[in-house]
Amino acid sequence: MKTTRADVTFVSDQVENVVGRLRSQEFQHVWLGGGGEIIRSFLAQGLIDEHIVSFLPIILGPGIPLFPPSNPQQRLELISSRQFENGLIHAH
Repeated sequence: MKTTRADVTFVSDQVENVVGRLRSQEFQHVWLGGGGEIIRSFLAQGLIDEHIVSFLPIILGPGIPLFPPSNPQQRLELISSRQFENGLIHAH
């Protein structure tokens, strides 16, 4: 994938390599996109401290789960939520 944004980089490397590069560049905040498998990889290493989930309230049927079944149960606290005019909901 490509982007013209200077603040967005697409990677397809192992989590350990990506995290090493990010730490060496002293990043403070990283946004993950890509589905349940990448989230599980970062959760397994204790690397996610905030979840901001955006969704549309539409039932699509079978699909790719955001949190695959092998993720351990984790209690989260809702900090805030926001609904946009197009129906998109952000839960932080």
